[in-house]
Amino acid sequence: MLLNSPRVQQRMSVVLATELENKIGTRVSLGGVHWLFPNDIVVDSLTIDDQEGESLLSVRRVAAKIEWMPLIKNGQIAIRNVRLFEPSIVLYQDSKEAAMNYQFLIDAFAQRKEKKKESKLDLRINSLIVRRAEVKYDMRSALHTPQQFNPHHIAIKDLSTHLSLKTLTNDSISVIVRNLNFVEQSGLKLDDLYFRLVGNSYGATLANFRLNMPCSTLNLDTLWVNYSPDDFVNSLIVKGKVLPSSVSPSDLAGLVPSLKSLVQPISLYTDFIGGASRINVKDFVVNTPKNEFVLRANGNAYIQGASKDKAQLSLLECTLTQDAWNILEQQLPNIYSLIPAEVVSLGTVLLRGNVDLNNSKSHLELFANTDAGDVETQVGVNGTGEYVATVKGDNINLARILPASPLTKTDILLEAEGLYDSKVGGDTLPLRGVLKGVVTNSEVLGYEYDDIRLLANYSPEGYKGTFMVDDSNGALSLEIGYTPSKKASHYTFDMKADSLNLYALNVIDVHEGKTFDWCLSGDITGNTINNVVGQVSVDSFVMNGVGEEYVVKNVSIYSTSHDQKMLSLRSDFMEGSIYGEFEYQTLVESLKGYLHNYLPSLCYERQHTHLRQDNLCALNLKIRDTQLIQDLLLIPLEIDKAISVEGYLYDSNDAFRLQVTAPHVNYDGTDFSNVNIICETATDGLNLNAGGTVH
Repeated sequence: MLLNSPRVQQRMSVVLATELENKIGTRVSLGGVHWLFPNDIVVDSLTIDDQEGESLLSVRRVAAKIEWMPLIKNGQIAIRNVRLFEPSIVLYQDSKEAAMNYQFLIDAFAQRKEKKKESKLDLRINSLIVRRAEVKYDMRSALHTPQQFNPHHIAIKDLSTHLSLKTLTNDSISVIVRNLNFVEQSGLKLDDLYFRLVGNSYGATLANFRLNMPCSTLNLDTLWVNYSPDDFVNSLIVKGKVLPSSVSPSDLAGLVPSLKSLVQPISLYTDFIGGASRINVKDFVVNTPKNEFVLRANGNAYIQGASKDKAQLSLLECTLTQDAWNILEQQLPNIYSLIPAEVVSLGTVLLRGNVDLNNSKSHLELFANTDAGDVETQVGVNGTGEYVATVKGDNINLARILPASPLTKTDILLEAEGLYDSKVGGDTLPLRGVLKGVVTNSEVLGYEYDDIRLLANYSPEGYKGTFMVDDSNGALSLEIGYTPSKKASHYTFDMKADSLNLYALNVIDVHEGKTFDWCLSGDITGNTINNVVGQVSVDSFVMNGVGEEYVVKNVSIYSTSHDQKMLSLRSDFMEGSIYGEFEYQTLVESLKGYLHNYLPSLCYERQHTHLRQDNLCALNLKIRDTQLIQDLLLIPLEIDKAISVEGYLYDSNDAFRLQVTAPHVNYDGTDFSNVNIICETATDGLNLNAGGTVH
């Protein structure tokens, strides 16, 4: 009764606060201390400042119920319950290396080394109740990230929980957490957390785990952890199961702001057992409510040393419907924009497969069913690096994936075998082998081809391949060679056409009933279009028709680069060259620029480019025969003397000139003589002068 008098309480508060101040060296304030006989102690308005004079801890009221007999008999501190009302904890440090503002408390209550004894702690708290707590932590030198969780700036409010600490000793713990909830400044909100944890020196169990957020529920069956204190890592075994749960990504927007709009819940279930050297996932299931997205898998892995490691994964189902793409586009537009359009165009996708990995033999099996066709992949690799791979595609619709592709459907079979060369480094593909392929039922531009065959040899030193078409409307073969080099790679190709009916193949809409033969070859060196040198030639070009034939013996294009760059053309009917200081990559852009500046109605504005456009070059061209123009391009132009085309381009002076001279031409039955056409830039625009005589 004496302790409950206001005067005694006031005096006791002052004495306790003074003693604590003397102990820790900062301001301590106590509003009052009450003892409700026989077991209840209540402390009002407790405040402790840090060494900077800022509030470290404040509690409106602390109430505890203590059992005295266990303390008297065996030294066990038994507290039936502790109740904290509106506690506030403010923690901070100036930088990562600086001490926390509560370090002085640890130092003040730390035991001296010479007095340090084995702890006899045997603490049992039946109940700890916290109501409307606030906890803050700041690393003052770290940047802030508004609306996103930042471990350097944590602010929790409205934290409440009911905790039962049944046992806490040196080697065991038994605790139950009920109704833990709080709100963090980033927007993360925990509505309810419940679990029971029991542990000792040989293991622990986490039971009845239940976590609720505004739109999510996560439930765990009992989680078992067993280990030996003498060899924790090697003896560790973890076994658990995530019961059917529903998780809404929007609840995690505080961690990843882009998830805020993704309110679609995702169902989750898994069953696993594992340890430091192995993991076995019996089931892993993720799906959306209407199965727009479904993932079902299982697998295991063993880590037992470099020669014994192995893993196995079974992808039972991975389904992504068109509705899933739509949800992603609507609710996560930033992520959706990163997905290539070719992937989205696959439509509904169903994946199934198996992966089996070990050091002696590994195997991959994957089946993909999509709206753009079906693909089956098999890959096997042995311990020495030898591999065999097969890819089979059925009814592949490339036009759906690549709208500009002329290939609308095809079946394909690719087979590869060879050796993985682990000694190859850098960016070079470390594979050696042979690739064989057969393409059937191919529809290109509306025409269905007979078999198309592929054959390629590849290695880090280069590639050499053959492409062959043998169809009722002609044959075509293409051989390609490639030798990589950081300085300048080397390319060769040879294309031969035999009786190709381009009209029947829907490649052109003229020359019905005519066939084409040619030999096209090339030998060039370079890594970009601007440093290419070499030669491309067309030999024995023949166009055959009923009772007619047109032959071009040779057309050759040469690219050289010495003091100046030169592109030359030589053939039976014309020759010419472009020479000077220019770049192939920007030459067309330069011409478009002049047309836009002086004739904007004929040319759209040239695109902005970071490529330099200071080309300086001259053009010379002589056309001696127009028979090819008449027969192939169906342009009614005849000449009996050569046409001359000359000009230059000088970007730095914004100068352009083109002159065409023709002594005598006949166009569609009309004769023209002494034709002279000049087009050139001037200070006031683009001048065009044309003259000649009409007969």
